[in-house]
Amino acid sequence: MLSEAARRFAALPTAVKLLLILTAALLPIGISLVWAASQGIRDANDVLRSQAEEQARLATRGVESLIARNALALRIAANGRIADGDGTCATLEQSLTVTPAVARQFELEDTNGKRICEVGNVPETSRLPLVAPGDIALRILPEEEALTFRVGVAGGMATGSFTKAELRQAAVDAARISRRLPFVTG
Repeated sequence: MLSEAARRFAALPTAVKLLLILTAALLPIGISLVWAASQGIRDANDVLRSQAEEQARLATRGVESLIARNALALRIAANGRIADGDGTCATLEQSLTVTPAVARQFELEDTNGKRICEVGNVPETSRLPLVAPGDIALRILPEEEALTFRVGVAGGMATGSFTKAELRQAAVDAARISRRLPFVTG
């Protein structure tokens, strides 16, 4: 049987013999190269995926920080002003001017959600739930491309707003700052 295969091989033209010999010699090398390349592609995809996840975490932290910073500043500035009868937005706006990186679009409402005053262009807030002092409510408004937040303060509520561009900038800034810090991994 082996001699039959050897006889058939010997009967083949030289070009076909060379083709079969080279195929037999190069096939294992080709298979190993394909395996190594696919492994490299998988590793690169894993690295890209982990980088994308880290960037998403950083962007989320940036947006969370923007919301928290603005909600706290607005809560501190507005707290007590409504109950004391000093619900003027000019006074509130003046106290917020010394706070860095705080949006200048907000409104004050009484405990029933009735607008007392407004600074800037705050989207319609009637869809936001009423909140008790100390609570916070967020609402994405796709048609206005905005995110609104309402914080409960003594005697009423304060509502602020972020545009899509402000949220995007907060996400980008968070990633940009983290790349400059030597102790941040990623």
